[in-house]
Amino acid sequence: MLVEIPGMPSIGAIWKEAGATSQTAHLSNIDGDIKSFSNGEIIVREGDPPTNTMYFVISGSVNIYKAYGKSKEVLLAVLGPDSFFGEMSLFLGEYRSTTVTANGHAMIVEVNKEDMYKSMAANPSLAYSMVTTLCSRLKNMLLMLDAC
Repeated sequence: MLVEIPGMPSIGAIWKEAGATSQTAHLSNIDGDIKSFSNGEIIVREGDPPTNTMYFVISGSVNIYKAYGKSKEVLLAVLGPDSFFGEMSLFLGEYRSTTVTANGHAMIVEVNKEDMYKSMAANPSLAYSMVTTLCSRLKNMLLMLDAC
């Protein structure tokens, strides 16, 4: 069950309380909707139509699955605070490529395309950080393929 949290402090205050470092402090300027998910709750589902949103993990963690609930289910990653997911749908207009579930209690910021672009324009270090993360993910995926 998705729960909107009324009266929640600012994203920046939450990130600071969650232990944001100077390396991730630029994330506190992202504007979006704060949502809370329970253990095992599906945040996005593989195959869902494209949306204009992506997500940042404030606290807790999420599991990223391919073929979730099927015989060939694969856990691709576990992402913790300061991580993001859903970028392909937001930037490329792609259908959701994975299923993401809460791993325990997870607090997430849902960011729409307009707010994401504004945040990146106002803070180029956010864009740089995201590109670096995406490059690392691609490198890790290639290493996994080489191991096959």
